[in-house]
Amino acid sequence: MTAAFVLSGCGAFDDNDIGPRDIDEDRARSALSELRVTVPEGATFIAGIESPPGFVGSSAYYLRFDAPSSTPAAVAELNATSGFGDIHRIACASPLLTNDSMHKIGLRCAEGQDVPVIRTDSSPAEDTVSPGGEAIAVVDSGSATQLYVIAEGT
Repeated sequence: MTAAFVLSGCGAFDDNDIGPRDIDEDRARSALSELRVTVPEGATFIAGIESPPGFVGSSAYYLRFDAPSSTPAAVAELNATSGFGDIHRIACASPLLTNDSMHKIGLRCAEGQDVPVIRTDSSPAEDTVSPGGEAIAVVDSGSATQLYVIAEGT
C-alpha cells in the first residue's frame, strides 16, 4: 500500500506515462530508424501514435506519411533488405486496418477498396501484426499516396 502511494505521488501512474500518445515528426523519424523502415524521399509526416510497452520491450507505432508519387512496388523495393516480403492486397475492412489508432492517424478507405500491404512477419496479410513485426500499407487516395507504417511492439 505504501509503495503504491509513493509511486502515485511520483507520477508513476500518470496517464501520460502509459497508453497510446501522439508523437511529432522527430519521434516518428526516430522510430523509422529504430525499425529500419524507409519511406520514399519527399514523404511528408502527417500523424503518428506511439504505444509504449508496459514495463520492458519496444513500443508499438502507427505512422502516416503522404508521398505524392509512391507506388507499392517502390515502397517494397525500398524495404526489401529490412525483411519485408511480397506485396499483398487486402480489404479495407481487414483487422490490420480497422483499429482505432489507424483511424486516429487518418486512414480512410472506401468500402470495397483493397490496399497493397507488405509485412515482415509470416501472418496472413490481412491479420494484425505479430509482436515485433511491421507492416506498411499503401493507400492511393487519388490526389496523394498515403503510407501507413504499423509496428507492433514487444
